[in-house]
Amino acid sequence: MKKIILSVVAIMAFGFANAQDKKEGGAGLAKSDLYLSGTLNISSSSTGDAKESGFTVAPGLGYMLSDNIALEGSVGYTCKRNRWCWR
Repeated sequence: MKKIILSVVAIMAFGFANAQDKKEGGAGLAKSDLYLSGTLNISSSSTGDAKESGFTVAPGLGYMLSDNIALEGSVGYTCKRNRWCWR
């Protein structure tokens, strides 16, 4: 069963991968462009009686210094809760 799932995932990954030619005036980021990025993470784990859950939100803003170099900054918020301590 694991081999079938891994094979399907590999086929999907190769299907989404593609090489892109650089075109003049085409889509993509160029020098002096601004862009938004971010991270959203949700986690949960348990070991014995100890349970922990949390989440992270980190929005970011970037600026293209040249066609190949970007400067990006982000601010994040993380919250973790340990249910074992709150009994």
